[in-house]
Amino acid sequence: MGRGKLTPQDEAMRTIVSSNIKKYLDIKRKKQLTYKRIQVYLKAQLVNI
Repeated sequence: MGRGKLTPQDEAMRTIVSSNIKKYLDIKRKKQLTYKRIQVYLKAQLVNI
């Protein structure tokens, strides 16, 4: 197992890990977008008072 060579198990693990990271970031981004929408909505409500 040299520096530039990945075993088949390493390759499989790499795809699993990258998939998990992508899923985590997608969930986190959706939460941030939802939070941002709520902030914008609340600011708009305060202006209308």
